[in-house]
Amino acid sequence: MIELPKRVHEHALTLSADQLPVRVYDLPRLDARGRALRDSLPRSVELYFSLHDPPPGAVSALARHASGFEVVSTDGLVAVRRERPAARAALRGPGKTRDEIAAAVAAGNAVLHVDSPEELRLILLAARYAGRGVDVLLRVDPPEGAGRDALAGPAGMDPAALVECAEILEGAALVRPLGFSTGTADRPDARTLGRLAKEMLDALRPWSSMFRIDRPQYAIGGGAPPPAPGRGGGGFDWRQYGSLLSRLAAPGETLRVTPSGPPEPCCGWFLTRVLDVKHHLGRAVAVVAGGEWIGGSPPDDIGVVPLETGWDRPWPRPEVAAEPVTVTCRDAGMERVLARDVPVDLLRVGDAVAFPAAFTTPAAPGPPPRVHTLTA
Repeated sequence: MIELPKRVHEHALTLSADQLPVRVYDLPRLDARGRALRDSLPRSVELYFSLHDPPPGAVSALARHASGFEVVSTDGLVAVRRERPAARAALRGPGKTRDEIAAAVAAGNAVLHVDSPEELRLILLAARYAGRGVDVLLRVDPPEGAGRDALAGPAGMDPAALVECAEILEGAALVRPLGFSTGTADRPDARTLGRLAKEMLDALRPWSSMFRIDRPQYAIGGGAPPPAPGRGGGGFDWRQYGSLLSRLAAPGETLRVTPSGPPEPCCGWFLTRVLDVKHHLGRAVAVVAGGEWIGGSPPDDIGVVPLETGWDRPWPRPEVAAEPVTVTCRDAGMERVLARDVPVDLLRVGDAVAFPAAFTTPAAPGPPPRVHTLTA
């Protein structure tokens, strides 16, 4: 079983059965993770954090370590601005709508990643309507051999699209290209990713000359995962990666990296209540309230929090002791597997089961879980 962080475990013991499920975020732990990543990189390399749906306080906890934040929606921009109005932020992702672009431009103080000539035209239109300048980064596919083959689909623009963007920007003073963004799939080791980063920069520099960008910015997303959720650290050597990156940027260039996933799941937990425990064809099964697997495969471990207030019935409490258990959730009358054959010391009806927050989202029936943020 996963041993929960002390702060999270103690908070879980204060919860009653009717308060579950909940999401619990350990903000001091998030602060420490952000500091560790920042300290692994040279000061010459900017560190942006990707935020999808940050819990309250997450932006503030990370802001002291981050050069800025990447978001994938205008809601994400609002979340950043609510806690840190002056923080640098970038809106990324393909298929941005006209309304999203207009809202981001009208709000100001955000860089937009451009994934197509059509997006660039919409940005230029919004800038003219708002009467304000907009900074952009042009999203580019990795070059051949530098990670393109590992991506699930097109990650940006090809050379023909970049040429079209250059034509659109000709004489368009309100839209200023700062540089380029690119990315790659996660890599197992820092040395491989450092080599790919060099290949990406070598391929992008000629485009900076074509767009007449004097002090270009190069944003490399993905490739390097944040520390694994619920674990003491990840297998990726961030310090070695930082050392390799420190040799790449030429004078006048800004190099930026963004881990491949949002950092807050590393410090978050989804806690839900055990509704039933049974044996089925000789295998132990636990049914929990809420929680739906959204990843490619179930987690290989869970945390268990014994709740002594979780039993109020006049018969022996059902339990599983010292054997593997398959955890399922109730989903519209069906049972969906969340974790399979996870060894547990003891699991009883009424106890709480904890999953790393990256892995689960609320499932019907029932309202979405409340979010609890721990600050000390």
